[in-house]
Amino acid sequence: MEGSAVFCCLRLLRCCMTLEKVNKLLACYKGTHNFHNFTSQKGPRDPSAKRYIMEMYCGEPFVRENVEFAVIKVKGQSFMMHQIRKMIGLVIAIVKGYAAESVIERSWGEEKVDVPKAPGLGLVLERVHFEKYNRLGWKPHEEA
Repeated sequence: MEGSAVFCCLRLLRCCMTLEKVNKLLACYKGTHNFHNFTSQKGPRDPSAKRYIMEMYCGEPFVRENVEFAVIKVKGQSFMMHQIRKMIGLVIAIVKGYAAESVIERSWGEEKVDVPKAPGLGLVLERVHFEKYNRLGWKPHEEA
């Protein structure tokens, strides 16, 4: 089932982070990869750990009531538990200098890689969209 999720992430971009670098790193996730290191209870040879990401980017940060936000759009066929939080967490770790850029590529291999989770505080699931249902004419409750 194809779906997309838009997450608002509080405090994602600090002064030392650049939107360009964040988007370059987020774009690395596009395509089909083995995300076994981005969830629990999936081994590197488990075919169900493969996921297809069509789009992932961060919009311009903005401030509301003295709090900085950034909207990250993720579009993929399906997601596993903690996958998106870990994808964002690894990008934050790389931009802050705690991990090398090569860790993204390495995490898709058979090696066990400890991928940090973005904190749940400040993450908001803003919208869920299911392409197949929309094509068939299904409308979310609030639009019906």
